[in-house]
Amino acid sequence: MIKTILNRMRNIKWVFLLAPLMFIVASCNQSNPVVPPLSGNEVQASITGEGFFNATDALGYDSVTFYYVYATETFQSGLRSVTLTIPKQSTVPYTVTVGSDPVGTISYTLAPSNTSGPQYFAAPHGVGSGLITVTQISPTLEGSFSGTLWQLPPSGSDTVRTITNGQFNAAFVH
Repeated sequence: MIKTILNRMRNIKWVFLLAPLMFIVASCNQSNPVVPPLSGNEVQASITGEGFFNATDALGYDSVTFYYVYATETFQSGLRSVTLTIPKQSTVPYTVTVGSDPVGTISYTLAPSNTSGPQYFAAPHGVGSGLITVTQISPTLEGSFSGTLWQLPPSGSDTVRTITNGQFNAAFVH
């Protein structure tokens, strides 16, 4: 009987030792990476077809009725950019449903140097879909975003970009 109890205690010990390791392995999901909070002036997102977007030049603009976030990064010897147009609301946090909101827009521009011109993808009112969540408006504009963006104007068969795990933390330009 004592031998059985000791064997069970050894098995329990292994469970306690392996549980943290199992948690760490489960957290390492490549298709949905865990991204630490942004430190400032950053926009990050996963974009189908082009991979991870990681801009460190994000700027926020504060107009009368909306916020605007703009960020660029070097890509294939050219540039690509993400732009968010976010209608203002009186309290945070709040979420904007892009595509059905007349102001809310997510856009993505891809302008590699090896093409004849830039490709523009967007989810404005009536086109595409997405969500922008604002979690802070002072001292920086912070939040998250995701969406399905359509190429405008459509061209060829590669006309959709899906953005997931988007985050922004932009300092306001005065």
